[in-house]
Amino acid sequence: MEKGGVKVVELREIVTDPRARDGTWCQLPYPNHIKGCPNYPLCITKREPFESFREKYEWHAYYTWFDIEAWAEKRKKDAENRGTPITEKQARIVYLWQGHVESEIRKRIINDMGEGDILLEVPEAYGINMFATMKKVGISLKADYSKMVCKIMLLGKNKRSSTLEMF
Repeated sequence: MEKGGVKVVELREIVTDPRARDGTWCQLPYPNHIKGCPNYPLCITKREPFESFREKYEWHAYYTWFDIEAWAEKRKKDAENRGTPITEKQARIVYLWQGHVESEIRKRIINDMGEGDILLEVPEAYGINMFATMKKVGISLKADYSKMVCKIMLLGKNKRSSTLEMF
């Protein structure tokens, strides 16, 4: 991971896009997945659309950059030293690195969470366009993740009323 680990940025504007919820983006091919995301459609169907709860929270993006290129090179070198060389494809298997990266973000979020807060581990599944949303705060994401990967989760901080309601 990048020096400095997990970073946090307040999101004043979150961009949604129907293509994130209707499967359009989920079914786009990417390396090792010519039919798109293997979690589609379950990932989407088990989550509510973002618009149904957007206004209840103040939103923050927790993100980190992961140097996938360096990680893959280290895996290949380690495998070669053991006498069991691996391919570039094997060195980049998602489930071998993604859990660690997600765990680092989750640890930071758990420290910051309060009662009534909500964690979106896969913001896109709720209909959020993370490329456009992060661009609003000056962070450019690229679809090419051959060198660096940016993993992002969103924390919705419960908007607590500052006035006492009387009935």
